[in-house]
Amino acid sequence: MKIICSALFFVILINYSVQMAEIKIATYEEIKDLPNHPEKLLIDVREPQELESTGRIPTSINIPLDEVRKAFSDEISEQEFELMYGVKKPKKDDYLIFSCRTGRRSLKAINEIIPLGYWNLTFLTCVNIFLNYLVAKVSDALKLDGKKFNEIYDREKPGLDDEIIFSCLLGGRAQKGATIAVGHGFRNVKNYRGSWTEYATKEGLKVE
Repeated sequence: MKIICSALFFVILINYSVQMAEIKIATYEEIKDLPNHPEKLLIDVREPQELESTGRIPTSINIPLDEVRKAFSDEISEQEFELMYGVKKPKKDDYLIFSCRTGRRSLKAINEIIPLGYWNLTFLTCVNIFLNYLVAKVSDALKLDGKKFNEIYDREKPGLDDEIIFSCLLGGRAQKGATIAVGHGFRNVKNYRGSWTEYATKEGLKVE
């Protein structure tokens, strides 16, 4: 019964949103191509601690769900918005993409700003699909023969006893990559838990 009610609420939420604005669903290909489309803004509405454990999609900014309505309302000026989130405050017709873990909070965020006049809205159904797709490439790479691996990555394919260290932004995806490698029989695998964030901080580099 709980599952049925939850699904029914999800459908009602979508239908309510569609009546007020045309909501599109973003694809992996669109998200992957965002660096070439600065006119599109990707907004991750998860909590900051969630991003710390999983990493974030490149070009995205973080506005937690409970901040969304106020952030896009007249309560926050353009100057304040840019100071808080690092980008210019979107105009009513700017192309906005919302993402979260499963898509549910993205739709809630969209419903928060539709009454404020925003209408060019898209959401990513599941941020984990994007992140896990990238991690899954580790498995594909480790299945390659030595010659093909060298052609693609310009180095010899590691042997099963070679030391391999995985890193990402914060360590979450690196752990998944390391687990995949172990599953392929690699025996000397490590996860750099601090990953790029720790390294950049200690080296005095910019952490994005």
